[in-house]
This record gives sequence, C-alpha cells and structure tokens, in this order.
Amino acid sequence: MSDPAPRSVSDPGAEASTGARPAAHQDVMDGLLAWGRPRPSVAPDLADDLQRRLADGLDGVVAPDDDRIWLSKSGLRALACDGRWLDQQAGVFTPSVPMLAGTLTHRAAELDTASGRTFDLEEVLDRAEREVGSHPTSKDAELLNGLDGLERADLRATCRDRLVEWRLLWPLLDRVEVSFEHRLRAQFADGRVVLSGRPDLVVRSPQPRAGRATDLVLDLKTGRRNEVGDRADLRLYALLWTLKYRRPPFRWATFYLAEGRWDHEDFDPALLWGAVERVVDAARRVAHLREGIPEDELALHPGSHCSFCGRRETCPVAPSWD
Repeated sequence: MSDPAPRSVSDPGAEASTGARPAAHQDVMDGLLAWGRPRPSVAPDLADDLQRRLADGLDGVVAPDDDRIWLSKSGLRALACDGRWLDQQAGVFTPSVPMLAGTLTHRAAELDTASGRTFDLEEVLDRAEREVGSHPTSKDAELLNGLDGLERADLRATCRDRLVEWRLLWPLLDRVEVSFEHRLRAQFADGRVVLSGRPDLVVRSPQPRAGRATDLVLDLKTGRRNEVGDRADLRLYALLWTLKYRRPPFRWATFYLAEGRWDHEDFDPALLWGAVERVVDAARRVAHLREGIPEDELALHPGSHCSFCGRRETCPVAPSWD
C-alpha cells in the first residue's frame, strides 16, 4: 500500500508556510511547556526514598488466591467505593461509542504528530480507523466494526472535529522528543503488586540537566473535567516516571481538548509522597476485599461512578435515578 499524499498547507495548524505561530500554539509553548523558564531542583535520593517506602508498605500484601494485585488509574479510581471496585472486578469491560471516539482521536493525534502533520486529516483518520478496527481481540474493534453506516459516519465526524481542534491547539515541537502512550510499570512484593500507567503524551526537555526535573507528562481529555480524579491519575504517572527514570517530571497536566485549556501541578515532593500512600492504602484494601467482606461492612461512597456501576440498583447509597 502506498503512503498517503502529503497535506496542503491550508490544513488546520499549518503555520509553516508563513512562519507565524498561532496564538493558541504560543500559549501552550509559554504557559504549559514553560519554555525557557528555570526547572526545579530534585534531591538526589528522592527516587530511592520513594521506592523504599513503596517496598516497605507493600511487603507482605497478598491475596487469598495468590493472584497479582494490578493497580492502574482505573483501578485506583474504582477503590473510591468498595461496591464500584467489586463491580469492576465482576464485570466485563465494554467500551462505549464516546470511549471509542476518544481512542480513535488519541491514535489519530499520535499519527498526526509523528508525521509532522504532512498528511491530510482524512488520511490520518483512515489509518487510525484501520488500526483500531483490525485488532483481532479488541473490544474497540468489535464495537467499531459493528456500527452501521450512519453511526460510523457520526463517529468519524466527531473524531475529525477533534483532530482539527488538536491541530489548532497543539503546536508541532521541533528538536524535542515527544512520545505517546508511554508505558510505565513498577513491581513490588516479589511481583505480587504491579503498578502500571500509560500517559497519553510525554514531552522530554531538549536540554535535560542532572539534578533537575525537566520532563512534562500529559493526559489528553476529550470529555468533561474531573480535576480531582484527573490530578490523582497524573500523580500516579509522575510517581511511575520518577521510579523508572530516577527523576520526576517538572510538571504533570491534563489537556482538555474541548476547552483548549489545561490543569496542571508542578513538581512537589509532597505530591509524590501522597501518591505513594494512596498506592499502599489501595493495595492493602484490594487484599482485604479479596478476602471477602460482608455486604453490610463494605465502604460505599456515592459519586460520578454510580452512573455506570452495575450494583447501583440495589446499592443503599446510590443517588436516585427517578
């Protein structure tokens, strides 16, 4: 199969023909990436101290079935309510069309960035759809391939609008390493506890310096804001980044595509220590839940998760849906 033809310079986000950078792009450069600003210093033993606390806190954490405890951002969020966590463990994940739109948009943005925006929007979306739809065991592929013509056209229109927004809002970054879906993982307690995360986008500093936090870790959101949950997700990523590369990011942020704005936190050791304690508490809670807890002893807490929890019809604290 031949490569798609390069795009014309009239495509959204194409500032190369004039050399002028759109205001939204400059805003990201100045406000989010903070190019040219000093980067925070980092204590040389921070990563080792975090690793040691996790190892001590997770040592001895086991489950009756001797299975691994996997903690990702979705698992940690589910533990806000015992009922939601139990529902998540019992159910089979089924993506929705809005989730599928997010998956396709993320992949299209990745292809668009990797190619330097040299291809037409439709070609980029075609490639993203082919990749997602051709996976032999993916729930996303099953959903995508099961849509009728109008449903698929509507999905395509949504993703195209978002890719246009991506080009209008996010600048191309020269001389900087940018990676998507960056896999992060750490194991503790002889492999019985596994922490995992995959931030949507990572921007590495073009001038890394020893003893400084220099990288940006980013999540791209196509839906609504949930700053409390989104910040917790990013702190997990920042912790995993620190453990893997032995230095923290200088900033972690959520970029809200619908708004063209972001919410961020700058490096602060206290935030990473808080992420450590959250992980330790979560692993111990999972082990306890796996032992089996009577229904009347579950810690149930209502929240936005109630809207998609399979236990809501019989849950004593779920909001009324009347």
